[in-house]
Amino acid sequence: MLVDTNITGALHVFLFICLLKFYFHADLSVFFTDNDSINDKINLHLLGLSFIAFMVCFPITYLIYSINPITSKWQGTLGKRIMGIYVINRDGTKLTKIKMVGRSVFVYIIPFGSFVCLDKPLFSLNEINIIICIGFIISAFTPKKVALHDIIFKTYVIRGKL
Repeated sequence: MLVDTNITGALHVFLFICLLKFYFHADLSVFFTDNDSINDKINLHLLGLSFIAFMVCFPITYLIYSINPITSKWQGTLGKRIMGIYVINRDGTKLTKIKMVGRSVFVYIIPFGSFVCLDKPLFSLNEINIIICIGFIISAFTPKKVALHDIIFKTYVIRGKL
């Protein structure tokens, strides 16, 4: 998970910088000056637009990174492959893209999206972290060590060779 987080995190940082600098041509010095010029105001608006674009691109890049490798012959992301773990259906077959989308959306995007997209979020960021953690903590108390999203989508994460 740490490898996958670093890969997607680096991708998101790169994407955010590109949106700021290359696409919108924002001048980041606006944060370090006291000028109230029209250019500074435009830059702040462009910065806001780039943040919105980033928030739209974040779940898309996460889904692409997590869905494609897990539904391929690899049956896992780069981090899972390094750790020697794979995601499979309960019957031992590889996951379909639709099931993997549901699994990924359930784990990360729905809780985070409820914070970002709503005028009055359902949960605070701390509550979202607790909700996500509970889904993983459950695995310590289940006989086959499956997390909440694995229970709902009838999947296993296994160690070893396929």
